[in-house]
Amino acid sequence: MEYNLSSCNVETDKLYGLNNCCSLLSALSLVDCDFNMLSVESLSLLDGDGLREVDSLDSKSSILDLSVMKGLFSGSNPLDGVLLSAFDSNYGLVSLLPNFSLELRRARNRKARKRYVKRKIGDVSIFSTGFNIFSQLPILSFPFNINICGVHNLTGRSINISIQKFLSLGENFIFNGNNVNEMVVRSDMADFHRRLRLKYQFLHSDTSMPMFYVPNPTYEPCKASKDLEYYINLTMERLNDELTLSTSRNSLHSSFQICFKSLRLSLDDIIILRADKGLGLVVVLRSDYSTWMLDHLWNDQVYRGVASLPVIAEKYVELETILVTAGLMLDSDIAKYILQDNTGKVNWGHLYFLVKIHKKDISPPPLRPICSQLRTVSYYASKYVSKILAPLVKEHVHTYFDDSLHIIEYLTVTEFHQPVVLCAADISNLYPSIDITDVLLKLELFLRSFRSLDLDLIMTLVQFILYNNYFEIDGLFFRQVSGVAMGTPCAVMISVIYVHMLETATSLAIDPQSKPLYLVRYIDDFFGIFLTVADAQNFFLCFNTQNTNIKVPIEELQLSYCDYNCGVNFLDFTVQQVLGDPKHQHHVKSGFIRSELNRIFLRCSLLHDCISQFELFYNTLVSRGYPTSFLDVLFQKHIVYSSPVDYEGKRLYYISCRLISKYNRQVTLRPLVYKKRYGSVLPFKRILSTDCIRWAPSFLPVFHERDPVVVTYGQKRLGSAVLNKRPKLF
Repeated sequence: MEYNLSSCNVETDKLYGLNNCCSLLSALSLVDCDFNMLSVESLSLLDGDGLREVDSLDSKSSILDLSVMKGLFSGSNPLDGVLLSAFDSNYGLVSLLPNFSLELRRARNRKARKRYVKRKIGDVSIFSTGFNIFSQLPILSFPFNINICGVHNLTGRSINISIQKFLSLGENFIFNGNNVNEMVVRSDMADFHRRLRLKYQFLHSDTSMPMFYVPNPTYEPCKASKDLEYYINLTMERLNDELTLSTSRNSLHSSFQICFKSLRLSLDDIIILRADKGLGLVVVLRSDYSTWMLDHLWNDQVYRGVASLPVIAEKYVELETILVTAGLMLDSDIAKYILQDNTGKVNWGHLYFLVKIHKKDISPPPLRPICSQLRTVSYYASKYVSKILAPLVKEHVHTYFDDSLHIIEYLTVTEFHQPVVLCAADISNLYPSIDITDVLLKLELFLRSFRSLDLDLIMTLVQFILYNNYFEIDGLFFRQVSGVAMGTPCAVMISVIYVHMLETATSLAIDPQSKPLYLVRYIDDFFGIFLTVADAQNFFLCFNTQNTNIKVPIEELQLSYCDYNCGVNFLDFTVQQVLGDPKHQHHVKSGFIRSELNRIFLRCSLLHDCISQFELFYNTLVSRGYPTSFLDVLFQKHIVYSSPVDYEGKRLYYISCRLISKYNRQVTLRPLVYKKRYGSVLPFKRILSTDCIRWAPSFLPVFHERDPVVVTYGQKRLGSAVLNKRPKLF
């Protein structure tokens, strides 16, 4: 591509994307112009593919006259009339407008130049109006380096690079907070002192916190012990000493303000959504999103349109009738917990979608519907059911796990004496595919064996939750007639139990020799270890026959075996067999060997048994192709025991460390938390220091040998400002 510069043709790559000031001045010397016009430290120019910022301009260097700037975009160039933008070191973005350079040149000092720009540009500057996000100008200067990632553009049009960087910050990026005054800081400290006294009161009381309770913010606990009261008074004195400092926060950077305003201008045409599985943000045209959304909602088997929503008061009466029929008094803890929002602001659910951007082969990408049930009639009833079912699932659903470390630990300590087949599978559209009648029957069948439960109350509440999933989206009202609403608190536990019943039926139907050696599941994602590929396929084929709606696509199974040892992706990690393949990375092979040596050391109580197992493992690895020079280094680090007594002592020490680590993971002591308003800059770690009472009797049970943890609330985040709505920060 070439541009016409005063009858001189200059190739684009010689003019744009230059690395230093000398190259820039050499290229511009082809044009007869005066360079002593406007001093800046960086210049943004436009080439055919987009903007490239030319940095490293010397402070004494100058750039083109405005007439030459306009000459770059004259003639047949389609970019004629686009504002060119430059960056001044003291002011930020400067819009170069007609008749601007002469007056600006007269403002000799930087402060005068800054005042002139504010006065002269006014409302036409992109400082106050923003710019079209699909235009290539300008490139903004952010206060720190930002890499473009996690922004998925489905509009079919090129988005400004500055907007892409802005969205790459992520939905949890915090901008600025409100000015924090003294009253807010003192209120936060009073709340911390109240929670400290509450913790001391329940630690030294015969009554424990009930499982279901309604918080009472007006309750005032009794005074704590003398040492804790001394600590409370001391923190107040420290706070009074520090309140003379400023507690305000700096304003939002000008580049962020421009991006916010630009997005606000464009939200009539675009919409910003979350990507599924936390893969960032998705930018789509509003017209395309409306089409995808309506195509999803007009599925009569899952959703039914309704003319109007039910009266909320009538549904609360129905819920009270359920509780009274179950023999509960309306003033009991459970009834108060379920009905605690009946006098507040209650709405029906709100449906929104996540874009499954990871399924790149499907166009348009599928949507994952999420129906938010927060502040709805059935919300606390659903939380009650979830709290009842969670311990039952954890104890009696053996394929269920809540942490991927469970799989890693199993694979680390388990030895397979022959090559196996790793398999990962996924149920297609589990939540909307569950039949409500079928899930009620299977849930009741699962709960019948637990006689301590109030089965009638739980089943009636679940039925109330599933049949009252009303929601609103863009002024349209719907009711979900099939499946479990993804967004209600009990959805996960109900789905886990439902799939568990299908798994149990599958295990009874298949040949015992074809059962998986190991099978775990996280909601609708399976991971299994089978002897053969046929066993894995037959298991899921049998699983698909248990219900007409719940299917695992056989063609999408991930399989990994000796001849095709590619590994399988499951949740947030990849599982692969280590067979001595030289293509494996060094740390993978060495980590596998170290883990197995530690397991042998843990299992063998006698020294000669440990050595014999080491020798057997060593010979097995050599037969698989591991070089002896690589193995000798790893094995010599473990065989350091001079005598059986020395071996036994080191083994007991290793076991005790493992048990202590396991106990610490299971028994999590919640620390005291100080909640501060975002924007406060006081040194709270020094104010809340517990050095003064570290040897007091109440320190260990209340503080757990550590200072209070300082957390922040009241932040303004990017996601709340731009996701699926118009920004409201300005």
